[in-house]
Amino acid sequence: MRRIILILSILLISMPIIFAQEWKRDAQAIFFGTGPNNYMGDLGGGKKDAAHFLGIRDFDYQTTRPTFQLGYRFRIAEMISIKAFTSYAIISGNDAASGHTGRRARNLSFKSPVIELGGQFEYYFLKEKVTPRYA
Repeated sequence: MRRIILILSILLISMPIIFAQEWKRDAQAIFFGTGPNNYMGDLGGGKKDAAHFLGIRDFDYQTTRPTFQLGYRFRIAEMISIKAFTSYAIISGNDAASGHTGRRARNLSFKSPVIELGGQFEYYFLKEKVTPRYA
């Protein structure tokens, strides 16, 4: 009986130490992301003027295109990580697609690639919940 209690107590004491080092196993990560992008300016747009709050009436859904992001995250400590990433998108505006007659008569357009390189510092205010990997 003493042996079982001794083994159980050693296991229970060592468990928090094992789980405290869990973040080191997943310290590096490569991530991929995607999302929409849109140009909202003085080219293109909807049928009405952009006088509405935030120009929402002037939003042109036809020029919405995807954005792609690829990055790398490295955890320095359990609560701190750094991240480097690059994003790629193409934005465009076209008066010919506008419903507004003045803009269509102006007939201006543009298309431009956007490449962004960025870095971030991340601090985790809450500790990660440790769960079994294949639960």
